[in-house]
Amino acid sequence: MIDGVRKPVSRTAIKSFNKLVSAAEVMFYTKGYFNTTIGDIVTRAEVGTGTFYIYFDNKYPMYEYIMTKYERELKTTLRESIKGCKTRLEIEVTGVRAFIKHAYANPTCYNLIWESLYINKELFYNYYRVFASSYVYGLIRAGKEIREDIDLETLAYVLMGISNFVGLQAISGKKLTEDKLNTMCNTIQVLLENGVFKTNKL
Repeated sequence: MIDGVRKPVSRTAIKSFNKLVSAAEVMFYTKGYFNTTIGDIVTRAEVGTGTFYIYFDNKYPMYEYIMTKYERELKTTLRESIKGCKTRLEIEVTGVRAFIKHAYANPTCYNLIWESLYINKELFYNYYRVFASSYVYGLIRAGKEIREDIDLETLAYVLMGISNFVGLQAISGKKLTEDKLNTMCNTIQVLLENGVFKTNKL
């Protein structure tokens, strides 16, 4: 549990809690963390200020909670997407596809995650450290599929970087069509096949 956050258990309280979180996501996205007030959040959520303080000490633990929420949602999306994949290369390409679609459907994630660099650098760094740690574990399990001269921690950050920026390509460009998504994923597959993995085909 995050310090300064008190998650409710009753159905009515959970509904109020979720309304506050959803409102904060919108306000942090549209106005930025520093320009958003608790008043903005409760007005958007249509609840009283007192309700906010039942669940949150202030807006910072709320922001941290949203960051953790994004991390959980993304991991769930990726975990579900790679079920049935046979090779690590297939896992990577399938995972990137899922990430791009997730990013396209949730563009607010970019603003909130990257703004954390200016709110609390440790929060920003830890978000990626946690992902990198689980990524390295998966890469270790891939064993001999990956070239021996590649450092796995560095590779984890490289792969996260690819996902981050092709996701940015998706949300900052024109409508993401299936053809465009296929082109992006095929390009990534060619790069990984020729630079990282020993296997040549999915």
